[in-house]
Formats: sequence, structure tokens, C-alpha cells
Amino acid sequence: MRAMAGPGPGLARLPGREQECAVVDRLLAGARTGAGGALVVRGEPGIGKSALLGYARAHAPPMMVLSACGVQAESDLAFAGLHELLRPVLTYLGELPDTQSQALAGALGLAPSSQPDRLLICAAVLSLLAAAAETQPLLCLVDDAQWVDRPSADALVFTARRLRVEQLAILFGVRDSEPGRFEATGLPELLLTGLCQDAAVKVLAAMGRAAAPSVCERLLAEADGNPLALLELPGSLSEEQLNGRVPLPDAMLLTPRLEGVFRQRIARLPRPAQTVLLIAAADNTGDAPAVLRAAAALDLPADALDPAERSGLIRVTDKTIAFRHPLVRSALYQGATLSQRQQAHAALASAFCGDDHADRRVWHQAMAALTGDEEVAAALEASARRAQLRAGHSSAATAYLRAAELSTDEARRARRIAAAAHAAWDAGQPDRAREIIGRALPLATGQTRTHLLHLSGLIEAHTGSVQEAYAVLVDAADASTDPSLTVEMLFEAADAAQFAGDPAAVVELGQRAMRISAADDLDRFKIAAFGGFARAYAGDHDQAQALITDALGRADMVTDPRALMWAADAASASKGLGAGLPYVNRAVDHARRNGLVGLLPLVLRRQAMEFLWLSQFDLAYAAAQEGYRLSVDLGYGSSGHLVNMAAVEATWGREQDARRHIEEAVALNQRRGSLFPAIGAEWTLGLIELAAGRSAEAAERLLAITSSDHPHHNPLIALEVMPTPWRLACAPAGANRPPRGCRACTGAWQLPRQPHAGRCWPAARRCWASATPRKHSARRSRSDRACRPCSVPAPSCCTASGCGGSGGAPMRALTCAPP
Repeated sequence: MRAMAGPGPGLARLPGREQECAVVDRLLAGARTGAGGALVVRGEPGIGKSALLGYARAHAPPMMVLSACGVQAESDLAFAGLHELLRPVLTYLGELPDTQSQALAGALGLAPSSQPDRLLICAAVLSLLAAAAETQPLLCLVDDAQWVDRPSADALVFTARRLRVEQLAILFGVRDSEPGRFEATGLPELLLTGLCQDAAVKVLAAMGRAAAPSVCERLLAEADGNPLALLELPGSLSEEQLNGRVPLPDAMLLTPRLEGVFRQRIARLPRPAQTVLLIAAADNTGDAPAVLRAAAALDLPADALDPAERSGLIRVTDKTIAFRHPLVRSALYQGATLSQRQQAHAALASAFCGDDHADRRVWHQAMAALTGDEEVAAALEASARRAQLRAGHSSAATAYLRAAELSTDEARRARRIAAAAHAAWDAGQPDRAREIIGRALPLATGQTRTHLLHLSGLIEAHTGSVQEAYAVLVDAADASTDPSLTVEMLFEAADAAQFAGDPAAVVELGQRAMRISAADDLDRFKIAAFGGFARAYAGDHDQAQALITDALGRADMVTDPRALMWAADAASASKGLGAGLPYVNRAVDHARRNGLVGLLPLVLRRQAMEFLWLSQFDLAYAAAQEGYRLSVDLGYGSSGHLVNMAAVEATWGREQDARRHIEEAVALNQRRGSLFPAIGAEWTLGLIELAAGRSAEAAERLLAITSSDHPHHNPLIALEVMPTPWRLACAPAGANRPPRGCRACTGAWQLPRQPHAGRCWPAARRCWASATPRKHSARRSRSDRACRPCSVPAPSCCTASGCGGSGGAPMRALTCAPP
């Protein structure tokens, strides 16, 4: 439903907003010439956001204008905002690639949802608007964006961030009093503050009602430069108050006072008009016939809206209802009693008929319900599932939670809360998912509890503490009765243990996985791969190699991108770093071809690592950059991509960029409890020194990482780092005995008794081969040949620090046989 504020066509710039109007003018001019852009206009209620958007509309011609306005009552109805905004340009759907067209049509409820991936939907919105803008320059206005449903807001921000050469401009109006409701990181912002005194005087004078000087001073002080207050407060005063003969009311907070002004005007209307206005405020479609049908359900007269229209609070044009200002809607809805709001929602539910309006109808039914109602709860749960099929995960989470509130059965309530937690995680809202899990666990039993623990562990692994993730995932595996799920959770727990520097835990978890009876060929592949990694940590190289070979023999039938990452691990472990690239490429291709954009950050991170190991730095950097951008859009951890970018930058000699990305990666991971980010950063910094020709500094920094006294010591990384400082510091010595500075490395020869001994022999042998004098050249040659799979360029090794999830240290355990 659209707001009415703003100047009419041909009006000059807004008083006191000359600079702000100039910013809008430049944005519009750029869009007309193919330099697309976006702007977020923020400020308190009434400060002039809607007026500035109205100014843009008035000065947009010959651009086509699309508009939408968020509504609090429907802020969780998935893709409602997009549907309102895009309706005039949906004819361009046929110009999009099939996968994008199908995804967006499914999200908007125009067709069955076959591609429920939210980033694919975001890409489709960008493509649709760009296609429409090729015919005619386009301006999109989104007012009260803080109330736009999350899936729509995500898609529009995604589009706005990527505007470059499109004839397209997007303006968002956002109320500052609702922090965190609309996040647009990376977009330019314009913060509106109060008008200066001269401009405020002009706006007050434009009201045309004479007032005593003392009253004008009081009004100017009360308004504090707020344009809406300057326009509306005088209208709330009697002639006696304006003339100064009757005292003015006591001061109060401006926004409640403005809403109070509108409530006074609403209160002067006949009761039927107030009721119909409340119905309109509870709906965001702006559909006058639907509002009138709802009014008829309450036996209200057909002309009930006329007094409201004559008062100027609304305008009805082309069967659309538009409020004078968003605060009018807020005043109506917030000023109504609970029973009045329930009555309005129940009437709207009866007005929306047919499958096309099923979700909107059930939302109004849910808002009208006060006590448990299993019929409405089941309908709302079905609506949540439909939202998930359209990638409206945030809205689905809210629907599941409301369904849980209306549930009359405890088991159903627990199941619906658990579903809400999964939907919140899928929506990229980890803190919300954690809070929901905390509510669900006391109610959950059996596999529902197992799935909640699994989700909790995944959230911790990606965004929290890896030690906590390990503990929770092990608990989940202990509680699981599903063998396939148990294998998956054990591997994820081993991944967390690896990042926490606990190789003994990896061995123990691998042994557990090997005792599980596989349910199908995919399970057999996973168990063989996982068992191979675990036996490598245990130092049992022969069995590890046999298991890895078995896993690779089954890898050709693997199609799932996550399982293909396991296959890449196995290939790199068996054949050398970089050998996993074909499997990773399959994973990337599969994710792209099937619209699994949510998986792309994970597989792109690993693809960048494979390219690094093969010294294909341009391709590695491109994959890391794409993965980083997608991670930011999804709200996933992005440190692995930053480390990969820094590794390439170190190789290219771009020291400043590499250091900046490393610092950012460490900052992003400071809560995780993982030893990889901090020590991985030092590893990359050592490589930066090496690339800059500062060998002594590089050796010193890298040697420090291998010491067990290091504050961030991780034995897995220490063993991977060891060969580089040995070669830097030992080889020039030309002696049979390593120099004093290198003797810390020799401790590796005593490590085979440890659980992760399989990893120590290759590293120690490479060190020994580097330090062996020429008279032992035959032995050195044999050692080098045996270890060739490990002899990758130094920047490639950097990504082993990777902060990288699947595909970290385990896969390198088998790259050499023990000497």
C-alpha cells in the first residue's frame, strides 16, 4: 500500500532539503545514462523520507516508477514486498534464464516453486529489473523498508549492491526507530536530520494558519526541524490555542505526538469509517475491493470509506487505497484495541478467497486467533512449508513459531518450533536460530531432539565456538538412531576437532564411523573416506591408503556437492594436493546447474584452494572473490575466502591487500575458538615476508608457529608449516647437522608415537631432505621424489590454514608414505 507524501509533478526542491534533493537528482541522472545506483534514506518518523521519495517520483520522468511500502502487520508474509513492487514488470519474466524465471515465478506464487534457492531468486530480481530497464529507465521506490518482509528485502539489497551499468535506480526509505530491521551494508546512505531554522519557519508558514509569535516559537521548538510535525501539529490546535489565548498541551515525544495528531483526526470520523480504515491498515495490498469485501463481512455500508477520503487521511485511485503518511497507518493499528485488530484480521481472512490468496488468508486467520486452534496451526504450518519452497525462510520461521503458539498438542508444538529453528538458519539468522533451539530443546524428544542438536552444532561450527560445536555434535551423534545422519554428524564433529587442534578426537570419531553399518552406497563411500582420514591421523598409513582407494573407487557415482567435497579430500590425500579439483569442479557445476546457490560459498572456497595448490592463481582469486561476495549476502562465515584471497595477494606481491584481508579474517573468527584463523594468519604473514624477499623474517615467523609454546599452537598446522622454515633456515647451512635455529623441527622425528603420527613423517622427512648435504644427494633425491605430491608452492600451503571446513588438514595426511 503506497504512501501519499511527496510533492506533485513539476514542484521545485523541498524547502531545506536542497542538498538532499541534489543527491537524488544525481542518482536519477546516472540511472538515465546507464550508471545504475541505489540510496538508503534513513531518519526518524516524519523527518521527510517519504517526501524525498516523492520528490524522486515527481522528477523521475521519463523513467518508469515502481513502488512498494512495507506494512508491519504483514512483515512476515514472504515476498509480499517483491510482489507489490514487481507487478508492472512481470511481463519480462520470459527474458530471464529458465532457472531464474522459474525461481522468481515460484517465489511470487505465479507458478510451482521448482528452484527454492534464495540467492537464485535474488539473481532473478536483478535480471528482471535490468531487463525492464533496457526498455525504459527504471526507478524503484521502497518506503518503510524496515517493515518489508525479509526475503523481499534481501533480494532488493542484493540487487542494489550489484547495480553498475543498468538504467536503474533504487531508493529505500527506512525508519531509524526500528534498528536492525533493515540491513543494507555496502549501500550509500543519506541520513536526514531536522530542518534548519529558516527552512522550518517557511514550512510552518506554508500551513496558512495564523499563529501568535509565542505559539510559533513553541511549535518550532516542539517540531525540532521535523517537517511532518511542522505540517501537522498546527492542525491539532484550536483557534484559541493558535492565538495564544489557551495554553498549549504539555510536551511529549514527537513520534507518539504525531501519531496522536492523526488519532485525533481519525476519532472525528464516524465509527464505520474508523473500522474500515483499520481493516485497510491491517492489509498491505492496497486492494480497495478486498477491503470493502472485508467491511461488508462486518455489515458496514459500502460508502464507509468516503469520510476518511474526504478528510485527506487516504486517497482511493484505480481501486487502490493509499494512506496520507505511514504514521497514519501506524496510528490506526497501534491505537486499536486487541479485539478490534482481531476483528479486522478475521474480516480480511474472509475477504481473501481461493488458492492464490491462501497464505495471506491464513496469516490473517492466525492474527485473529487468541487461543489454541489446531486447524489454523496446521494451515499456518502448510504456509510455512510453501514459503520454504519459495526460499522465504525467514517468513517460514515466523509462521512455524506462530503455528507452535496455536498448537494444542505438545509434540506438534515441539516439531514446529524445531522447524522454525531450521528455517531461521536457512535464512542466515544464526542468533535467531540459537534462541529458537533454546526454546525447543526442553520440549523435544527422540529424533527431533537429535536434529536440533545437529543444527546447534552446525551453527556453532560456522559462527561460534568450534570446541562447543564438537561437544554438541558428538552429543547429537550419540542420540541419533539414523546411521546415515550419524556418519554425517561424526564427520562434522571431526572437522570441528581438527580446527580445535585435537587429532586424537579425529581418530576416535573415525573409528566410531567405521563401526557403523552403511545403509547405501553413499554411506559406504563416506565411511571409507572418513575412515581413511582417521587412520592417517593414527599413523596407520597402509590401511588409510586402502580405505582412501576404496572411497575413490566409489566416487564416480557421487553427485551431491557436499559428498563431492569428501571425494576431493580423498583424491588430494591419495594423489597429491590439487588432485581433488575435478571433484570440486563437479560440485561447483552441480550447484550452479541446479540453482543450489546457498552451497556455492562452500564449494567455491574449496575450489579456490585446489587452484592455489596447482598455482593457478588467477582462477583461485576469482573463485575466492565470488565465494566471499556470496558469503556476505548469505550471512555465512567468509574468513576462509579472505584467507584464500590473501594467499594469492601474497604471491602477487600485494602485501597491503594481503595484510588487510588477513586482519579481517581474524576479526571475523575471534569468537570461534578455532586455532586456525590466528595461526593461519601468521602463516600467511610469513608467506608475505617470503614473497617480499625477506627470508630471515619469514623463517623466524614460520618457525615460531611450529613451537608448542606458541599461544595459538595447533599441531596439525605446525606439521604443515614445518618444511618451509626448515628449507629457509637449514638449507643454506650446508651442514649435516641443522643450525641451532632449526632444531625445533627435529622433534617431529619423535612424534610417531602420537595419534597423529601419520602426518608427522612426511613433514619431518621433507625437512630432513631439505637439510641433507650434497654428499647424501642420492638419499635426498629419493626423498624428494617420494614427497613430490607435497612439494607445492608456498602460497598454496597457506590455504591449509584455510579456516576452511571440509578439505582442511586431513586430506594432506597421506601425501607421502613414511620413510
